[in-house]
Amino acid sequence: MANNSHTLFYLGAGASVPVLPVTSDILKEANNFINHIEDYKKKLPNRPGITKPELGLLSNSLDDLLKDIRFLKAACEKHISIDTAAKTYLSQERVFEYEKIKQSLTDLFSFVQFTKSVSTRYDAFIAALYDHRRSKLPEQVKVVSWNYDFQFELAFSEYYNRYTYQHVADALNLTPHSNRSPSINSFFLYKMNGSATYFDNSNNEEFAPLFSKLNTDRTIESVIEGIVHYRSRFYKNNIRFAFESDLNFETLNQLRSSIYNCVNLVIIGYSFPFFNREYDNFLLADTIFDNIYIQCPDKSFADISSVVDSFIQHRKPIQPINADDTSPFFIPRNL
Repeated sequence: MANNSHTLFYLGAGASVPVLPVTSDILKEANNFINHIEDYKKKLPNRPGITKPELGLLSNSLDDLLKDIRFLKAACEKHISIDTAAKTYLSQERVFEYEKIKQSLTDLFSFVQFTKSVSTRYDAFIAALYDHRRSKLPEQVKVVSWNYDFQFELAFSEYYNRYTYQHVADALNLTPHSNRSPSINSFFLYKMNGSATYFDNSNNEEFAPLFSKLNTDRTIESVIEGIVHYRSRFYKNNIRFAFESDLNFETLNQLRSSIYNCVNLVIIGYSFPFFNREYDNFLLADTIFDNIYIQCPDKSFADISSVVDSFIQHRKPIQPINADDTSPFFIPRNL
């Protein structure tokens, strides 16, 4: 790492494409999930070793899951984005529907991520930066992600060679969390919107959805069964949208202090949506970056750079990094 220049990677939903769906693609993935649940349910009566009462309970649980994913599908059809749907329910104080949006998103993202291979983009990024001799990522790298997927954790686990979610979260200094915090002197992954994982409120521990180890071999059937299992065990989801509450200055001040010395800002797959603008402004407006890079399709650069130019201080012209949905993440030469 040439100059040990501290670098902040700022990730949005586009960073996880093509594995994870965005906007209209959520509708497509919801339909796919519904089809698989229905196929699984049709095969249940022929399943060996299942009693009639067990069959009834499982069938009812699958009906509940189908109902929730169809609810998510309807929300996608009605609104321009799932965030818009969620804010509508929150504004109307329809708490039940609002929580159902988050729960069904957790179920859907769990299904997608455990039935597809991990993103090659995250894999290449971690391969480039991971120090296998010290089993860690470089201290001068900070990652702030607006994504609630766990592609980063899945990709990292293959290099860290320890597969329990708790070990991976600790190694990544995954924050915010009561036992971990962002630091200017260490790598961290800060997830602004939380994670689409099931969260046990009784002991404040993360749980990898469905499987205790991230490298477990799985089938579509085992993934569906895992989702049903977690839904029936009263685990709550761990997604939180930016508009849920006012800024938490105590937590965000610590994050802001941890990125203050970054000389590079690399923006990947993020368009600075209005919902998040208050947070983005609080975190980034007072930091002066020597270099800002925006990795996005060429057609999107002008819009994103104009937003960035309006509130982030920097010394050099913003540099475009033209990329499609499969391009490796850009890493500055001076990192």
